[in-house]
Amino acid sequence: MSAFPIQHRYREGGVNCKAHIGGVERHWTARLSAGSPVAPVSRVTGGPAVQAAEFRRVAAAAQRALGSPDHFGARDAGPESWGEPYLVWRGKHTSLRLRAGREGPEFTLDQTLILEEDLLKALKRRPSGLNGSTGGIDRMLGNAFPPAEDWDDLREALTRFLALLPAATLALGLTLAFGVHSRIELPDGERDAPFIFDLRSDDRLHLGYDVPRTIPGDDADLHAVAHGWSRTTPEALQVATEPASFSSRWHFDAGAPGAVQAAEAAGLLIATAKAAGVREPRDLILGGEAGSSRNQPKHIHPSGPFAFRYPGPPLVMD
Repeated sequence: MSAFPIQHRYREGGVNCKAHIGGVERHWTARLSAGSPVAPVSRVTGGPAVQAAEFRRVAAAAQRALGSPDHFGARDAGPESWGEPYLVWRGKHTSLRLRAGREGPEFTLDQTLILEEDLLKALKRRPSGLNGSTGGIDRMLGNAFPPAEDWDDLREALTRFLALLPAATLALGLTLAFGVHSRIELPDGERDAPFIFDLRSDDRLHLGYDVPRTIPGDDADLHAVAHGWSRTTPEALQVATEPASFSSRWHFDAGAPGAVQAAEAAGLLIATAKAAGVREPRDLILGGEAGSSRNQPKHIHPSGPFAFRYPGPPLVMD
């Protein structure tokens, strides 16, 4: 079978093909519209944790049959949504997508260009969630999102991002680590960019804090406790899947899907940063290590490295 795209108003409108049926070669035309065929896989009731676990189960089965997706992610589908994780197996003209529907996981068959344009438009309209690729930087990742202009904007965006993040990582089978650095001025006038926050998301959201040198050593403990941090202990990290190599001295357990203390976590990060001498949101930098990963062992398992972008937290990315 051979096929080539039909152009309609400068966009692909379908596929012309030749197919051998009963020994006879025939010409066929398959026309595509913006509306995608939808095939529900399962129906599930329950909160975000239940929904995410069911999506993860279906995603694992799909990948055993289809292989690793070309790109994946989770987007903010609105205030009533727990998030909309998705996997996409990209074809030249059509793409197969597994997404979280309102009642459970469902497959859609989409025209590739229309799907990608719609995803990009949705991200620009409501920057949120995360995007990942199993083959390096691609069209879905090559977009820049400006950092927050002020602390209020950052607080609002972080709250929504953190509220959805544990459900997204649980559904996609990801373990994510966000290292946040801060541009600060030390008492001697020297400029520095130390590691300050460690954000970990798996089936639970953990925050870590390393007190920078702008806070005198004698005041470091009082400073951390006063802002709501607890001393890191093994027990605190073993509530769910334990984050690996978590070495921050101070810790905040932000909760699991459906019970994330997102507003508290966002407020804690911002208040702590300001007290530590961070002057504006642009001085908080998402470390470059957050943009790639080679160790995602659960059910997204390509041979190459991952590449990530995070439209949700409007931070400068290193």
